[in-house]
Amino acid sequence: MKSHLYIRTKAKRKSRPFCEPVWTKNHKLKAGYALVDGVEEHHQVGVYHLRYLHGGKRVWESVESDPQVAVTKQLQRDLILASQKAGVEVVDPWPTDHDLEEAINSYLAGVAITKSENTHTQYEYALRIFKKATGVKTLEAVGHDAVLKFRDYFIKQVVRTTASVTI
Repeated sequence: MKSHLYIRTKAKRKSRPFCEPVWTKNHKLKAGYALVDGVEEHHQVGVYHLRYLHGGKRVWESVESDPQVAVTKQLQRDLILASQKAGVEVVDPWPTDHDLEEAINSYLAGVAITKSENTHTQYEYALRIFKKATGVKTLEAVGHDAVLKFRDYFIKQVVRTTASVTI
């Protein structure tokens, strides 16, 4: 089993969010280059993703925008997959408690590539309010209670704001 590396960029012509990355002759990634319709295109911003099967399901994992880190994480993931296939118990090198701030920043980096600047600003605003309203520190702690807290906070803020505005 192997993982496959893709780059997600803002396409110039069509919407092609996941493209094959471009490799040099000495097997290194060309930073910011993607194959679109078989032609190399340079993009200022791109985030690398790994695709692999886990338990029969396709998994997409965002790794980094730095090509060296992306290749390193691909090699790590391939070793983990090979070890699991051989029956060796492997402890995943990535932490199980993901910092919410880090997760928000990573998500927003992906949004900045594929969405408009206005959409990115709105997503950023909503996620910052969510973090403030819930007080959650890790991604794994986000649950039903956190969503209810966010809903209540949002309703109070929107009702208070819209009640003072008259049309």
